[in-house]
Amino acid sequence: PSDYVLTTSESLASTFANAFKTEHVLTSGYPRVDSIRFSAIRCLLTPSEKATLIKLRQMKTRLDNPKLLIYAPTFRDSETDFFNVVDVNRFNDFLRDNNLVLLLKLHMKSKLSEAFNAISSERIIVISPDDDISIFLKRSDLMITDYSSVYFDYLWCDKPIVFFDYDLDKYLSDSREMYYDYGGMTPGYKAETMEEMFNAVLDSLEFDIYKKERRALRDRMFDEDGRLACVRLIEDVKNIIK
Repeated sequence: PSDYVLTTSESLASTFANAFKTEHVLTSGYPRVDSIRFSAIRCLLTPSEKATLIKLRQMKTRLDNPKLLIYAPTFRDSETDFFNVVDVNRFNDFLRDNNLVLLLKLHMKSKLSEAFNAISSERIIVISPDDDISIFLKRSDLMITDYSSVYFDYLWCDKPIVFFDYDLDKYLSDSREMYYDYGGMTPGYKAETMEEMFNAVLDSLEFDIYKKERRALRDRMFDEDGRLACVRLIEDVKNIIK
């Protein structure tokens, strides 16, 4: 077990203490979010990340500046149900007909890497599991996710989120418990089927009706004092080792 656990607000400290069985919880915030919040922070890019950004720029020019969706699902046993719910050909048609591009970022432990790489196309770009997702979050126009905590980071982008929870019952019964009320902590359209997901994406891009709820959740999840999280963390660590 870790000596200390890092989280983003005092309101989450007890949850993290219970989850990780520790009293040592720092609420300094996540340094990875700094590059999303502050434009002056520039990420050092790996060759893979640079290649994906070049591909994106070329695609935006070639496809007449499409809207960019990022799909970031969490790892769980039932993730294989994706291909039972989604018809890849229809998905590609949906992207083409609405001038959209999908960035796909799988969890590092996902069992579907090969399957998703196989459906890479003109409008579906598969990001390496090793790439830093924060580089692509701020460049996207909408996030599609499920139960992954990455959407908390995405709250700082203040852009729509669609929760594609096609396996919610299975996830809760077979994979793990949730530490919060799913319905109350997910400020965006919910979609269980492919058609619902299509409609949710289009509605979210046109009518961003969850903006107020997203900002309220962001204020709850992050203690904000205007400083970089990395600066706050350094100060907290110095206080620990005094």
